[in-house]
Amino acid sequence: MITYNKKVCIKKMMIFAILCLINLLLISIIYMQLFLFGNKNNPDSSLIFDGLSLCCCAFLLLMLTIISKKEQLYIWESFNSLKIVPKFVGLALLLGLVWQLLIVGISYLGTVSYPHATQLPQIGIVLFHLFCFAILTPIAEELIFRKWLIDMMRRANFSVPIIIMTSSVLFFVCHLGYSFLRIDTLIGGVFLCILYLKSGDIRYPIIAPALNNTLATLFSYAYCL
Repeated sequence: MITYNKKVCIKKMMIFAILCLINLLLISIIYMQLFLFGNKNNPDSSLIFDGLSLCCCAFLLLMLTIISKKEQLYIWESFNSLKIVPKFVGLALLLGLVWQLLIVGISYLGTVSYPHATQLPQIGIVLFHLFCFAILTPIAEELIFRKWLIDMMRRANFSVPIIIMTSSVLFFVCHLGYSFLRIDTLIGGVFLCILYLKSGDIRYPIIAPALNNTLATLFSYAYCL
């Protein structure tokens, strides 16, 4: 396995993160100009958001594939295995369910609105939203915040607590700006790190946010009916 010292690891991670952020910003600006400002029919806001998510996730997955080959991280290796461990699947499903219940509890018991409340009046829009929000986004996020980040930090022999804290805090920071302080992402991030570290298979951490986002979509759709 390739190893780095901590300084080299941090440098490599920062360069990759900065490149991704710059390109994501450019994608967002170009997308908004082409599909929002240039459209006089004022397209549905959920389609705008999902279309942008699709473009950003596709770019991130491409970048991860390139860096995986360069650094021999084997990002996609887990997806080649047909082996499934029921215990980890059950834990992932439980985490996804509890995660969504936590979000609902925070929004309904507090004075803030449900963060995933969006208008999804048509089944076609719902299906597209599910693909972007409940499938593509969890894959991209978990490959970055768990698979790539954890594997890179492991190569530099960072301690497990530091790895978990770094991954979870960055995951939390990237979810700021919603209707309430997304403390659920910080808590969920910790458990997702533990799940990946224990299983060694990124597919299980993907299941949890995929279920969480699916339930959020269904709740939003049911609310619109």
